[in-house]
Amino acid sequence: SKFEDIETLEQAKIVWAPIFQKYNQTKQGLISEGYQFDSHEYDVFVRRGASNYFTTPDDELRTFLQSLPPHCRKIIFTNAPESSAQHILELLGVDDLFEDTILGSDFMKNQVCKPNLQAFQMVLDYLNVPPSRICYFEDSYKNLVAGEKIG
Repeated sequence: SKFEDIETLEQAKIVWAPIFQKYNQTKQGLISEGYQFDSHEYDVFVRRGASNYFTTPDDELRTFLQSLPPHCRKIIFTNAPESSAQHILELLGVDDLFEDTILGSDFMKNQVCKPNLQAFQMVLDYLNVPPSRICYFEDSYKNLVAGEKIG
């Protein structure tokens, strides 16, 4: 396995940096570069500290989301697995403000992810909504630029 050559955190960072730069997602990059691992085990491992260390209810986020027009659908489009996204929404205390629809790495079959325009097109096709009818919020500049390119 390609992982056997990585023995230190520094070596892992050296391998990780160009993969993340190229693919904008660690898991997708590792898969594309030929690393083999249990996808579910990976997802559980990288999300293990969310509830204990850095994700807590966010009242400001909740207030903001509640201020959006109630007739507008609220959908999650993420590079993360759907189960991870659902867990984070619960930890933030906003899961009840979104539809059940979470479009993540399972939806994209771990084949494509943001900022690839194909990922955006898959979501638009699934939702059957033109880009002009979407208000897109993003925490990655690359992904925001890609969203703007698609419309």
